[in-house]
Amino acid sequence: MKVKIVKVFLPLSIVLLALTFTIWQGNSEQPKKAGWMGISLIKPAFAQDPNASFFEDEAGMVVYTLLDKKIDLKRAESVFKAIEKETDKYIIGSFSVSGFKGYSKEDVHLFVHTDGWVVVYYLKQDPTAKMISMQNLGSTKLNMGLTEACSTIGATVPYVRYYHFQYPDADKFIVLAKSQSQPFRIMMPISFVIYERSWSGSGSINVDNKSISGSSDSGQFGTYGLLSTADLKPDDFHNVSGNCALVLVYRES
Repeated sequence: MKVKIVKVFLPLSIVLLALTFTIWQGNSEQPKKAGWMGISLIKPAFAQDPNASFFEDEAGMVVYTLLDKKIDLKRAESVFKAIEKETDKYIIGSFSVSGFKGYSKEDVHLFVHTDGWVVVYYLKQDPTAKMISMQNLGSTKLNMGLTEACSTIGATVPYVRYYHFQYPDADKFIVLAKSQSQPFRIMMPISFVIYERSWSGSGSINVDNKSISGSSDSGQFGTYGLLSTADLKPDDFHNVSGNCALVLVYRES
């Protein structure tokens, strides 16, 4: 019996490029090749501005867009739960995304610029998989934050792009999500340069029968953490189980 055990998360409005992972499904004795869609990481134009260098110092994965109109910063102020810095050109701060209010560790950071840039991100020390919620695999916390911020500003999101400021050489990332009752096997091509292996889920996950726990505070939403190279070696099959999503940030060699 064929069982669909892996879902590939594909955010809206992303330019998608092909990536192939070899996985084993169910109890099959033979590996099957599946076409995975790697999501492109594209450096934003505003990152060329010396005044935007703070992103390299503090940001990890970001989601961004450029509106087709100027942003009224006075109106944008209502988005923020806390404002860290405000000038006549931009505001930097944080806010709680709907569905995660009351979970302060899930608050996203936000940058809005009068020129129309809207950027939502987590900090560089946060595993990339923190943006994934097992309760809503149709989007990411960052993507949801971008939509909410733009809505409050009075605009719709014209497009969505992702970029990771700590891995400037990475050109793609992929999200693999699965249900707790259906483990899967994965093998990453040795030709790929993997910059980060991270996970998000409910509780802990098991990789090759090794239990791996992540960051979690009492009362906070979900669990997430990093996987080491030893946990997911390239060119080896690995068994993954638990209610979780894996996020790989990489570059095709």
